Formats: sequence, C-alpha cells, structure tokens
Amino acid sequence: MRKILIPTFGRLFNKNWVMAATLFLGGMTTAEAQTLRGTVTDAISGEALIGATVKVVETDNGTISDADGNFRIDIPQSGRYTIETTYIGYEPNVMKEVLVAGVKEVVVDIQLRENKSELAEVVVKPRVNKASTVNPTALIGGVMLSMEEASRYAGGYNDPARLVTAYPGISGAANSSAISVHGHAPTTMQYRLEGVQIFTPNHFNDLWEAGFGMVSALNSNVIGNSDFFTSTFNANYSNALSGVFDVKMRPGNNAKHENILQLGSAFEELTLEGPLSKNSNASYIVNYRYGFTSLVDKLGLVDTDGEHLAFQDFSWKLNLPTRSAGTFSVFGLALLDKTHDERMALEDTHSAYDASNNDGDMTQLLAGVSHKIHLGNKWTWRTTAAYNMQHITMHNYYFGLQRDANGVLTTPLAYEEPEKQYLFSHQKQNEDRLLFNTELSKQVSGKWLTQFGAEYSHRFFDLRYQSVDYLYADPSTMQTYTDMKDNTGLASAFWQNLLTLSDKFSMSLGVAANYFLLSKDFSVEPRASMKWQPYDGGSISLGYGLHSMVEKLDAYFYRDPVSGRLVNEDLGLTKAHHLQATYSHKFNDNLNHDKADQPE
Repeated sequence: MRKILIPTFGRLFNKNWVMAATLFLGGMTTAEAQTLRGTVTDAISGEALIGATVKVVETDNGTISDADGNFRIDIPQSGRYTIETTYIGYEPNVMKEVLVAGVKEVVVDIQLRENKSELAEVVVKPRVNKASTVNPTALIGGVMLSMEEASRYAGGYNDPARLVTAYPGISGAANSSAISVHGHAPTTMQYRLEGVQIFTPNHFNDLWEAGFGMVSALNSNVIGNSDFFTSTFNANYSNALSGVFDVKMRPGNNAKHENILQLGSAFEELTLEGPLSKNSNASYIVNYRYGFTSLVDKLGLVDTDGEHLAFQDFSWKLNLPTRSAGTFSVFGLALLDKTHDERMALEDTHSAYDASNNDGDMTQLLAGVSHKIHLGNKWTWRTTAAYNMQHITMHNYYFGLQRDANGVLTTPLAYEEPEKQYLFSHQKQNEDRLLFNTELSKQVSGKWLTQFGAEYSHRFFDLRYQSVDYLYADPSTMQTYTDMKDNTGLASAFWQNLLTLSDKFSMSLGVAANYFLLSKDFSVEPRASMKWQPYDGGSISLGYGLHSMVEKLDAYFYRDPVSGRLVNEDLGLTKAHHLQATYSHKFNDNLNHDKADQPE
C-alpha cells in the first residue's frame, strides 16, 4: 500500500500567522464576579450529600450543599482557587488550581469518601484532587485525569489522552494520539466511554496503521474526570493487555444556557449546553469540531504535498434525572474522516506507483443509553446499552500508462489518457458491535466495598479486498483476494472487593471471567493488589493480575481459499501476566516521588 504523508501539526505552526484563538460568545473575561457551582456526592454510591460545607480557601467564601447536593458560590474576581469540602463522617476533599474565569460558569463534581477510621483521636487528612482514581476500588496502576489539565497541557490540543504520555512507561508520537503502555502496541489498550468498551476514538484510526490516529475525538470540553490504568487494573476491566482509559462524559449545565466557540490549531469547535427544562435538573451538552487541517487546506494556506485530510467529530449527552427512577442519559460520539492523495506531477512520475492516488474514508459511531439508580441501603446499579461501529474504505487508483507489447511500463513514462483513472484496488473493513454492561456496587460496611457485574459485546465483521493484476493493471483482471463476513461475541463477568483492614492497610481482591464464543475459550483471571502506608506521606503498593484480550477479528475469520475452513477458529484469547510494585513518598502537597517496577 502506498505510504501516506501526513501533515503534522508542527508543519502548520511554521506559518507566519496566528492559528489559535479562543472566543467566548457573550463576552470576554472581565474582573466581574464569577460563579462556581456544582454537586457534592458520595464517591461510592453517587448519592447527594446534604449540608456539606464547601469553601473557597483564598477568599473564605463558602456555602453548604442543598437537598440535591447542589451548591453555588460567587467569587469576586477571576483566578485559580482551592476548593475545600468537608462533611461529617467523610474525608475532607481539596481541589487545587481550579480556574474560575470568563462568563462561563465553572461546574465541579465533588465526590467524598467515607472516613473508615473508628478512632476518635485520628486526624483525617484531606484527599487532594490527584490522590485517588474515580473508580474507588483501584489501589495501584491508575491515575485520575483532570479535564482542566488536558486544556492546560502544552501541545495537548484539548486531548486528555495526550496527558498520559508524561507518565513513566507510556510513550506516544508527536503527530499521533496512539499510546504505547510499557512497550505494548497501541492496539492492546482499551478505551471505554460511559461504561462500555469502544473502538480507539482517534481520527484516522486503523486507516493506515493499527491504533494510529492523528488526534483523539475525546474532548476535554465534553468529558469529565476520568481514569487511566497502566497495569494490574481491576476485574471491572476485561479485554485489554496494556492499559485502560475509562472515560466519563460530563452532564451539561442544568441552570444556564452557555455557548462556546473555540478556534485552535487542531479544531474549530462549538459547544452548546444548558437545561432542558426549568422544572427539572435535566440538561444537554453537544459539541461539534471541524479539523483545522481541513480548513487551511481548502483555503490554500498550507502546502500538504498532495495529501488532503478532512476530519470532524460530534459528541452529545442528555442527562435526565428523575425523582424515584434514577438517572437516565443518552450519549454518543461520531467521527468522520476523509483523505485524498493526489498523483504526482507528470515530470515527477517514474513508475505506476507514482501515477496513482488513494481515497480513504473512516466513519465511527457510538450511540447509547445509560441508567443509574440508588436502590437504598447503599446499593447502586448502573446499566448501559450501546451500538458502536467503525467502517473503513480505501480505494487506490492509477492513471492510463503507455506499455510495450508485453504490458511492461516504458521509459520515459507517457500517459495514454492522463485525466482518466482506473480502479487498482478496493478495501472495505467494517466492524459493528452491540454492547451491554451492567454493574452493581454496595458499601457493605465501612471497611468493605463490593462490585460485581457483567458485559457482553456481539461483533459483526465484514472485510473485503479486491485488486487488479499488478503487472498489467488491467481493470478486467480485478480479483477478490479476501472476503470475510461473520460474527461472534465476547462475554465477561467480574467480582471486585475493596477491603480497608486498617487506617494504613487496604486490599483490593477480584476475579474476572471471559468467554470467547468463536473459539469457545474460557478464561478465569485473578486480580489482587494491596497498599500499605507505613508513615504519613509514604506508601508501598503491590499488584498482580492475569489479563486477556481478543485479537483483531480478521485473524480469526480468515478462511482457507480451497476448503473454506476457518484456519484460526481455535485461536483463543491472548494473555498477559502483570506484576507491579510501587513506592511513593510525598514530600509535601505539591511534590511527590513515585518509583514503580512493572515486569509483565
């Protein structure tokens, strides 16, 4: 296949004009009073906490949460502030460097964890932003990604996935959102959105290289704080070998309509959010982004050497809380990518390879519905059903060439019909998935949290490759070399427990079970981790996990051209053992030292 030259963002920055600006519709940042608001909830159950004290440390402005856990604080002027939240029976929470600026309201979701200590004299230390993951049962191998950090990260393009490349053992490419965890291929990492596994949400993913992607469709303007796991992840996560990016979409502003237009080096984008009704807390948020390379290419501002890239994405979430039936949400993410590779100029053409072009298209769509309800007695039940697809089409064309009597290209090369192109090859690779995930959690006691659930994905695969005879490039010689169309499924179940045995020692124990329908491969995978805090500010952690993953489906559905038999039908799940040991020492609240050893 012809190599595609991709215009990197670095090339775009070499132009002598400003390519990034941010405009907030409705006004620019002023010194007027700013609004900070949000909700205070239990980190385990998600239930609202009534009467929690929320204070802005730098100004001493404060309030208490209402019957729905909501709070609102007016701050005199723009700036970065520390938000401290306290509640009887819970660990204090401290959120640092919260940017309050502009006409857009700042909305934060504050989650408090119960104080497990039973000793009245114990002084409970506050939990700082980065002190824990969103998933409460994770003790090791995970980090919480703040979406505000994604917007501040140099060269991050509002892409939260690029944040993780700053962590040890994780690498990426300057012109790509592909992520390699501990040397694994990007395809061994799993992305999840709203509780279900999705295709790698990168533009141009799998179009040229598996797991590549120019920039992620995940947008810090739309998603909330999320978890990234690099090793020994909990039993909640199956079908991944290297890492897991567990993404949560945030609800829209349920009190005020807000519109934001942003112009930047990666995208032009528009975000709309606000309440659906004045009589409820229902809200919407939608975001549309158009690739900046598409715009500058069409305006002729950048020389792309004949490579034309156009990409856009659209994401949305409707948040629909009810009084007694829980909270429903409707969410989605769509990507549309196109590439066109022009043939070289006649004077630069020296082979049939040069006298060809490529057209590529990739479409991704995720659409789903989620429901979460508190059943009382500290039970929480979340269920998500979704449809996810990734369709890729590639066409390779050549132009009329002069050949001798044997069909061999002559030198120098001349065109028979310079403007007429012929189809040389066609490739279609489509995969559609129906997804279902359900999870129950319960705080059995102050020292025991349990989670269990199941997930199923049914996968429909369609791969077709056709090409003409390479020597003669005659359209009448078009042959079908690969034609795979089949379906299969992957079922998973898990049980995960967090045991807080003392103030200084915790254990997370779980087991996952996976069954691959095609090969009838059944895998039982233990997961275990512990964390010991021998002194204030220091911790030692150890974790182990057995993990498995389904390979790309074309590896399973290849058929012998003579017998028609599935050659790799017995190929089961790929497996990996993870072992991680970590030592951490906190010199102060702003300086932390971590050292990890992660053989696999």
